[in-house]
Amino acid sequence: MGPTRVPLVIFRALSSKARSCVPQEPVFRKLKEHPRVEIPIQTVHLLERLSLVRFGEAEAVTRLEEAVKFAQAIFDVDTSNVEPMHTVLENRSVPLREDRPQRWDPKLVLNNVTKMEEGFIVAPPGNIALKEDERLNDLRS
Repeated sequence: MGPTRVPLVIFRALSSKARSCVPQEPVFRKLKEHPRVEIPIQTVHLLERLSLVRFGEAEAVTRLEEAVKFAQAIFDVDTSNVEPMHTVLENRSVPLREDRPQRWDPKLVLNNVTKMEEGFIVAPPGNIALKEDERLNDLRS
């Protein structure tokens, strides 16, 4: 038995109480019905800028509102007496592999680079701000 397995065995013995609370079969319960969520237009504009996704149509905004409404069910789950999980595989052996350092050539990594300047990798520009779509203002009118 390697040195990495001993702590795992001890951990399993200590966490067996928490594991016994997890049902072996799925448990289905009817979710509480939540009221319709209406997202303010300023929030939609903010989400567009942060996610770089355009919500230019009423259908897209409605889908977003439905997703938020669906996610509200997370807050209905009582987790006050639930111990945190450290891994989803607590009931299985998960041995660690040996860490064997290997020599590698940095030039092999740089073969994948599309643009370099003075020995540095040039990353593509990101988070280019979107202009506000005035059509969204008409959706709430």
